[in-house]
Amino acid sequence: MNEQLASWYSMLPRPELEDLARGAMEGASRNLSAMLGRTISIDTHRVRTVPLEEVAVYVGDPDTEIAAVYLQIEGDQHGQALVLQSVPSALRLVDLLMG
Repeated sequence: MNEQLASWYSMLPRPELEDLARGAMEGASRNLSAMLGRTISIDTHRVRTVPLEEVAVYVGDPDTEIAAVYLQIEGDQHGQALVLQSVPSALRLVDLLMG
C-alpha cells in the first residue's frame, strides 16, 4: 500500500472513508441532475474503499470491459479516486452529458 493511501487509512477508519466517498457520489449525482435537468442516481451501496492492488477483485471477469475515471484529489486532503462503471453505463452518461 502506498504511503499516501496508508495515511488516509490511518486518519479515518474504513467505514468513515466509505461514508465520505458515498457523500461525494451523492453530491455528484445531485450536481449532474441539476446540470441535465433530470434525475441521475448513483448506486452508493456499492461504494468501497480498497487498496489499488485489490481493484481487480471488484471489477470481476478480466475479459469484461469497464470504463474508469481516475480523479486526483487536492485541497485539505490529498488522494486519488477511481470511478468504475460498465461501458454501457458510461456511454449512457456521455450521451446525457452531450445531449
